[in-house]
Amino acid sequence: TDLGQTFTLTFSADFATALSTLISLNTDLLALQVGSAVLRAGQIGSVPVTASVNTNLTSIDMTLQIPPGHLTNLVLQSLASALDPAASTVAPQGDSIWKLHLAALSGQTMIGSIALAQIGFTTVSNQASTFVPLQVTAMDATKSDASAISRKSVQSGRVVVIANQPLLEAGFAPNGSRQLTLFGKAWMSYAIEYSTNLMGSGGWSQVQHFAQTNMVTILAGLGPPAPNAFYRALEFTPDPPVLDAVPDASQKRTLLGYGQPGLQYTALAKTNLSNVVPWAPVQTYVLTNSFLYFTPAGSNNIIFYRLQRN
Repeated sequence: TDLGQTFTLTFSADFATALSTLISLNTDLLALQVGSAVLRAGQIGSVPVTASVNTNLTSIDMTLQIPPGHLTNLVLQSLASALDPAASTVAPQGDSIWKLHLAALSGQTMIGSIALAQIGFTTVSNQASTFVPLQVTAMDATKSDASAISRKSVQSGRVVVIANQPLLEAGFAPNGSRQLTLFGKAWMSYAIEYSTNLMGSGGWSQVQHFAQTNMVTILAGLGPPAPNAFYRALEFTPDPPVLDAVPDASQKRTLLGYGQPGLQYTALAKTNLSNVVPWAPVQTYVLTNSFLYFTPAGSNNIIFYRLQRN
């Protein structure tokens, strides 16, 4: 949709209204996309390179600009069956420039919607969390008649490297409200805080806390309603501990306890908040990370729960 072409129509003296005419336009087009990935620092991963092309191609050349110090050991893997493994390469041209060359086998061409290859790499250990752009700065392709393709479109990719620091990306939900995407360590609990004035003395206020079971969490419906707000994320390991009741599709009682990894906690319960009724232990556990889901045993009567560190 971001490509346009202007055509000139010249009507002869024989042109008449309602005359049936068939016009055929031969427009070649290559649309190429470099994918994205989310990885921990030190992990091995890859991003896909896909294309949609309406003419026969024998080669594609692409220049990638990647900030140094984040990815290493770039290789081409999982090549399409039409590509020549011996002639398809990815090679460094300095600290931040990589040249990628995809060549078809003799008698083969690249056409249609095709998964061309995977760019494999290793994320560097001992780096800070960061968004690493895979910026395509140049691209050319050769057709089977040895001419260059005239129309091309490209979408760059990125790698999100997660080390010790969480990353926040601002955006909009489908209804236009504020939305954040948090990239962080799996099986870690996080809190989101906001401030409306970084220069003021009001400090930061917590919006919500949550348990992250994978490396990506989308957060919508965020406050406040102020026109401008600044957000930050931090690991949530409270002391004293925090206990939340969470919805469960099976209608079972489910509790979510937050605390400090390695410490022992006990969930207590009673049916009456009167001081006369003592708190009874329900479950004792040691946190292996910063949170734990558990379903306490007991009746369906109204029960109050609290969490204490042993």
